[in-house]
Amino acid sequence: MKATTLVLLLALTGCLFPEAQLEEAVVPDGLYLWLMADDGAIADESGLVSQWTDHSGSERHATQAFVALQPTKQDAAMGNLPAIHFDGSEDELDLPEGFEQICDGFTFFAVVRPDASAAGTPRSMFYIGNGGETDDLAVMGLDGDYLVELVDRQARIPEYLENTPAIVRVVMRTNAGTLGIAVNTGDEHQEHDVVPASCTPRALNLIGRDDYGLVGRFSGLLAEILFYERALEPTEVAEVTNYLNAKWSCCSP
Repeated sequence: MKATTLVLLLALTGCLFPEAQLEEAVVPDGLYLWLMADDGAIADESGLVSQWTDHSGSERHATQAFVALQPTKQDAAMGNLPAIHFDGSEDELDLPEGFEQICDGFTFFAVVRPDASAAGTPRSMFYIGNGGETDDLAVMGLDGDYLVELVDRQARIPEYLENTPAIVRVVMRTNAGTLGIAVNTGDEHQEHDVVPASCTPRALNLIGRDDYGLVGRFSGLLAEILFYERALEPTEVAEVTNYLNAKWSCCSP
């Protein structure tokens, strides 16, 4: 069954795909990390999440052993499906060491709903690096914008709005030297002449916070994250975006 047919089926029925069909609905080539709040968020009876299971096949699970730092799984939080809530104060999840191949380009997707404005204080939802701004990639909100920082270069786009769901997309095209960020199905805002990230393992990788001291923690919902170790083609970007929009019923233009 074609992925486009699967997306339409989900949009019409509001039902979850069986697991095998879900795998067909997402571009597999280069998929490095795949987290879904509706499948694989391991929580206790209070909803505290100790593990967010990776569905890429590589077992890069996001974990948190300390109860005080665990985010909360909320049922029927977005598109009638569960999402994971980060409190903006303490919550974070840790990812294993890796991400060395982002030097060849990458694509990042997140389904997100902020519940704080990030006015004056950046709020980071995703960070990989080796401490501070060393080898770092960070996706955050700041003053009403979504912002991506790759080492010392930034691209940003408006629409970081309280209680407004969005599909955030970041693409680094190494050959073109562009770093782009987009919301939902909109066009990318690009930074040009960007030097590729270094080909080195990142040892400090986080969801819900940054390792840079001036950046605050994310406050809001995260429903799904996909990370590719390559720049997807435009048709592939559209396919993944359509899948996320249909599944989460959240983010039409």
